[in-house]
Amino acid sequence: MERRISSRPTFPASRSSLPTLTQRFPPIVAFTLQEAKDALELLAVHSRQLQAWQKDTIGDAERAEIVRLQAIVPEIRPLIQRVIALATELDRRAKGGTASPRKRWRH
Repeated sequence: MERRISSRPTFPASRSSLPTLTQRFPPIVAFTLQEAKDALELLAVHSRQLQAWQKDTIGDAERAEIVRLQAIVPEIRPLIQRVIALATELDRRAKGGTASPRKRWRH
């Protein structure tokens, strides 16, 4: 008896029977959330350290680097906050088992 392997994937009858990403990988969501929270805290520590260094007697090159780094802190903070918001939403969905309603396509 020869067995044929189909190149077409088979799908369950209902998408609701498939486990969601957060149901299959809850530790990944929790890890991401914790890492993002830690990164936000570390960014605040680095920002304070840059301010302290700026008050010290430093050379022009060091001062220029501190100014450059201080300029990107306000750009990085909202990115980390967005990651926290997304991970929090994924965590909430994983624990509640609900998904938010899909948005309608705009054509």
